[in-house]
Amino acid sequence: MSTINLDNIARSLLLLSDTHVWSDYALVSREPVYNQDRRHLNPPETLSDGQKVIQSYWYEKMLPTADDFNVDTVIHFSDAIQGANPKEGGVSSISPDMDYQKEDFVNLMKPLVKEREYHQFSGTLYHEALSVRIHRDLTDKLRPYCKKARFHNKFANLRIKGTTKLMNCAHAATSALIYPAAVLDRELTFAKVAVAEGRIPRPDYLVRGHLHKYIHLDYVDIHGIQLPGWQAWYPLGDKVRLYGRTQPDIGFCILLIDKQNRTVLLHFCYPTPNILDFEREI
Repeated sequence: MSTINLDNIARSLLLLSDTHVWSDYALVSREPVYNQDRRHLNPPETLSDGQKVIQSYWYEKMLPTADDFNVDTVIHFSDAIQGANPKEGGVSSISPDMDYQKEDFVNLMKPLVKEREYHQFSGTLYHEALSVRIHRDLTDKLRPYCKKARFHNKFANLRIKGTTKLMNCAHAATSALIYPAAVLDRELTFAKVAVAEGRIPRPDYLVRGHLHKYIHLDYVDIHGIQLPGWQAWYPLGDKVRLYGRTQPDIGFCILLIDKQNRTVLLHFCYPTPNILDFEREI
């Protein structure tokens, strides 16, 4: 932080994605959540060591870092909670009840959004619900705790006040596992073509989540940003495919724009705990 003159920073935005709250392999808050019978659903002793590590990244690393860099705006690029996991009958979560998951997401986010603007996107339908807009509901629940809260659905071009910058935002650009940077690069190329044809406004940043990987493509006229997530590795479905390639990055980004409209993107990524794939003796 000491290498950056914060007095010359016009805007400081924290970019966050794929928190997957109440997954057995992701974030859980330190605030108690109770069911209707007053049973404590998330006591610390029931969390795995890996969950406690991820939790510590949130409280001991991210929250202080947001303060250190005078963050004024938080943008969450979706998959906030784990959801009901209908394909597998609700397994691999503390509880598939999304009301409890939403409550704990709010517990986690309250200290982060306090006295800041908050923007929320929706994402993968698998982590949504048919009967309610989960991410819109989360935005409404957080509104009392922040300066301003706004839900943007699946996509938005966000003009960043006090600067000349435009951010092209959505949850996912691709599910490619082998060459995600190449797909992100194609997105940037086609965006430039559409700008040249007069079809879309020219973005300075194209930001996506979903892959749980950090990638930054820094061109002279545009930044492609793929955000890390907050979930450790686990096998999807009944297959263990590309085990090494699918290891996630855990963390967040801070986007700084100075008073000369120059960009500094900082990534904060932390070691991923082996929750399911720890070493075992036989």
